[in-house]
Amino acid sequence: MNNRNRLFGIIAIFIVGIVVYSLPIPIPYDQKITLSIFTIAAILWMTEVIPLYATAFVIVLLETLFLRDYSVGLFFHSFFEPVILIFLGGFVLAASFQKYGIDRIVARVILSRTPPTPFAVLLSVMFITAVLSMWISNTATTALMIGVLIPVLKKLEDARFRKGLILSIPFAANIGGIATPIGTPPNAIAIGILAKKGIDISFLRWMELGLPIAIFGIILIAILLYFIFKPTTHTLYLPLPPKESVDAKQKQVIGVSFFTILLWLTGPLHGYSSAVVALIPVVLFFGFGYLKKDDFNKIGWDILILVGGGLALGTAMQETGLSSWIVSQIDPTKFGVIWIMVIFTSVSLIFTTFMSNSATANLLIPLMVSLSWHPLILSIMVAVSVSFAMALPISTPPNAIAYGSGEINVKDMAIVGLIIEVIALLFMVFIGQHLIKFVIGGL
Repeated sequence: MNNRNRLFGIIAIFIVGIVVYSLPIPIPYDQKITLSIFTIAAILWMTEVIPLYATAFVIVLLETLFLRDYSVGLFFHSFFEPVILIFLGGFVLAASFQKYGIDRIVARVILSRTPPTPFAVLLSVMFITAVLSMWISNTATTALMIGVLIPVLKKLEDARFRKGLILSIPFAANIGGIATPIGTPPNAIAIGILAKKGIDISFLRWMELGLPIAIFGIILIAILLYFIFKPTTHTLYLPLPPKESVDAKQKQVIGVSFFTILLWLTGPLHGYSSAVVALIPVVLFFGFGYLKKDDFNKIGWDILILVGGGLALGTAMQETGLSSWIVSQIDPTKFGVIWIMVIFTSVSLIFTTFMSNSATANLLIPLMVSLSWHPLILSIMVAVSVSFAMALPISTPPNAIAYGSGEINVKDMAIVGLIIEVIALLFMVFIGQHLIKFVIGGL
């Protein structure tokens, strides 16, 4: 899009925001302003007229300009919430993994122990991808795995099963991120917004919920891919990446990373928050020269800004009472428990099929926390559901990367992706009914 078209697009979107403000809705001024900002942000995120992170700045600019009865710091504070620090720590770990080749070492170790059968290879590729995606962004994980495996997979004579193996990489990257708070931005958005409502979810608590769901998703998708792209042979050998010796710096990076993850998992024992723990790799890796200024500049600041913008939007909706007003128009008693979960999970899946999962989470989770019917359950359902939306190349960056390899087409991705979304809908309703209260414990 050239600058002229972008300008016309922005003007049109702001006109829509003004029209929304002018509607005869019986709500106070500050709620009308916030509703207009919400509308503008939603359209900007859906159309990507400007980058997603730029929309985050638009949100804060409009809030500080027009919601003048509220402290400016109230909205700016969203960009340094504890959840932002947790994500920053995750990005620093990811940068160290990639710089020192630890991700390649992990991939080789697992593949070297994989039995030479098609399903075992498929499951191993997905397992490696998912494990890396728990700690590294799903986009970076997919780029790494595609780069490592495409030259190998091109040597396979079974073209049909080759498609299944390639599709397994973005799908596993999407699902693997569910397992940890730092695995994907929607997790961080949900944790941050729930924290503002007084509902704190620790790193370990999230993993108690997310890890079983991720494991279920990986196994389910592996079975689907195996039968949809069924191999023609009973044995399958993949040439392994070259063996690399582990030097002293790699061992030190692994040690710091393991120590950080261990502290995240044992928060209830030592009492320090996950945000404080996240500063350990930041200080050690940059303070002692393991990562340099160039590495610092490459950290996913756009994602951090995007998450901060979503939190700022949620703050305005809660402080002005807009989210409470919106959900007051929804009467849960008219739908019943199951239909409430079906409706919001379906909306999450549909939105994320055509727009960023982070944007979807930013739009929907502030509404979920204001519902009278179990806001915790609905917020987590939205955050998890958006990771299952993967029917099109535009649904997630990992899908786009895999599609860009030239080895698969949209039809291949859509068939499996739509089946996954239907099963995810049913599974998330089951989770909402039977598992979340037990897993989250006393929250």
